[in-house]
Amino acid sequence: MRTRAAEPVPDHEVNDVTPGADDDITTLTARLTRSTARLVETLREGGPDATVWTPAPGGTPLFWARRMTYETVVHRFDATAAVGGTYTLDTGVALDGLDEWLEFSTLPQAYESQDAHRALLGPGRGVHFHATDAPEGTGEWFIDLSGAPITVSRAHKKAGTAVRGPLTDLLLLLYQRRSPTAADGIEVSGDAALFTAWLEGAGHWLRR
Repeated sequence: MRTRAAEPVPDHEVNDVTPGADDDITTLTARLTRSTARLVETLREGGPDATVWTPAPGGTPLFWARRMTYETVVHRFDATAAVGGTYTLDTGVALDGLDEWLEFSTLPQAYESQDAHRALLGPGRGVHFHATDAPEGTGEWFIDLSGAPITVSRAHKKAGTAVRGPLTDLLLLLYQRRSPTAADGIEVSGDAALFTAWLEGAGHWLRR
């Protein structure tokens, strides 16, 4: 954002998280506060219409504002869990977080390889998500895996695999902070193996 990069930025310029000898809670808190302020300032300076490189469709600061929102959402959960706190998330943020993740799941470049992407496709294949506590008319998604390109829609459709659970738990499931079990409030019916394969394949971009 700061340099208006038109192509991918070398990883070492943005992902240097080498632990330091002075990484105590006071130092880390100050560093997080400074970096957050710098991000906000950079996004505001760029405005919503600047042209920048993004790894998925978008190409504007809005992509990075949204992406960093969900980086924060997930790691705030990690921090809350680490101290045994109660984690809550705004309904609108959780809904958009699911939209963003599922949009990524339609992109071939999110998968490890073209073969991994194609392996999920087949006639009649699909995954239906249902957030049981979302406002009426907002909490259902259908991921169509019947052929390329993969598509996602906010819709109630019959699918060979159905996943139900509270909205925040579904988002945390996608980010591998919940498991698809009743103990974690998640119910998977139908072809559970397809769901496991889809979650693993579509979530490859998280593990890069």
